[in-house]
Amino acid sequence: MIGIFYTCSIYFIHYELCFSFVKGTEITAVFQNGSTVSRIGRDVPDNSKAKWTKNGKSLHSKNLPFYRFGKISPRDEGLYVCTFEQDNIQLELKYHVIVVDYQETVFVKMGDNIEFGKTVPDEYMSANATWTSPKNLKTSHLEPTKYLIENVSSADIGLYTCEFGPPKYRSKIRYELTETGTEKVFLRRRNDSVDFGIYIEPTDISAHAYKWTKNGREFESESSLVKIRYVSLEDEGLYVCTYGSKNMQSKYHLIVTGK
Repeated sequence: MIGIFYTCSIYFIHYELCFSFVKGTEITAVFQNGSTVSRIGRDVPDNSKAKWTKNGKSLHSKNLPFYRFGKISPRDEGLYVCTFEQDNIQLELKYHVIVVDYQETVFVKMGDNIEFGKTVPDEYMSANATWTSPKNLKTSHLEPTKYLIENVSSADIGLYTCEFGPPKYRSKIRYELTETGTEKVFLRRRNDSVDFGIYIEPTDISAHAYKWTKNGREFESESSLVKIRYVSLEDEGLYVCTYGSKNMQSKYHLIVTGK
């Protein structure tokens, strides 16, 4: 864990009315991607029978006042709520868990509008957000940690970096804007080499299962990239990669010349 930030006063603690008119603490907890010593919670009486939910769904936490993560990843992001009893009063603690220091691939078609980034509920953390990008485009004014591109063109493709947080706890998240729905033709002579496909960072959370086919039949590849070092006539054909949460596709025609 690299920091816990609160939402106002000297320690940036924000109190809000919860149901039953009980005041609770809402905390934004920021963790470094891959951390193995991450937890949220606080000391409460052992007999408090604490219960945890994530985004409204119950979590198995053995009634402990602390919730421990394994090796934390962006999939652990969300709103965690701990409810417990103390002096016969029901209390509630909220934790907005945010994971930083990773790279995500954002797939987009030419001409579409795209907004990427993440919502940081703590205004103190997001107020000084800065972006670096292939070109100087506008960000969403409502959420400084989200980036907006209208009518995407080839000039927009590239790496975008969002840096946010207070001066002592600056964090980065990188977004690789990648064109999808492409159809390309590769001409190669026998024994030439060829590479094609979609490059995805090994740590990228958006690298959902991908599948390759060649001429309509399943084709095995160790990654989302196909690399052929010595092209032969048998390699000729139409390669299709299906990937991402929305089953997007990119197509590659390999034609062998000089037969």
